[in-house]
Amino acid sequence: MKNLKIKFGLFSLLAVLVASVFLTSCEQDILDEVSNIDDVVTPETTRESFTLILPYGYNKLSEEEIDAYISSLDFDTFNKLAESREVIYYFKSLDKLNILEDNAQYGDIFDRNTLEQFLTPEEVTAFQSFDINNAIELRECGNYSYSHVSEQSGVWGIWYYCYKYDVYVRDCDWWCVWCNERDYRNRRGC
Repeated sequence: MKNLKIKFGLFSLLAVLVASVFLTSCEQDILDEVSNIDDVVTPETTRESFTLILPYGYNKLSEEEIDAYISSLDFDTFNKLAESREVIYYFKSLDKLNILEDNAQYGDIFDRNTLEQFLTPEEVTAFQSFDINNAIELRECGNYSYSHVSEQSGVWGIWYYCYKYDVYVRDCDWWCVWCNERDYRNRRGC
């Protein structure tokens, strides 16, 4: 009887140990998934500020229409607009901006395909080392001037979000009528 109690106690201890190891490893998987959720882009984790150039021809829209367009953008389109800004400045640095102007249609956003379509393979490869922050063309646009407050709101999943940004515009009209930069700064709640 005593041996049976000892065996039952050891078996119980072994069962608890196996269960704790199993639960700990499962909890680790859950914790890994939860930590990866932080990598998901949500309205709460996106852009404190951002700079972009609107798609070709959108500079003729009213401020309300531009704000509505910006508010409707998803994360991928924001990234495309950021890349488009770099592509435009790269073409300007190569003194080939006229190629974009001659071939652009209303609403065009320029990307790597644009580079491959109009530039040589060497120029496309050189784009990888192009640093927009050191581009001389940025200095040609002048300073940013305050424009207005923009409000962006929407629904992401089950959450409603609303942010306000101060909008600053940099006039690049003298070398590119449609290339005015819009800088959205100071994100805050509505």
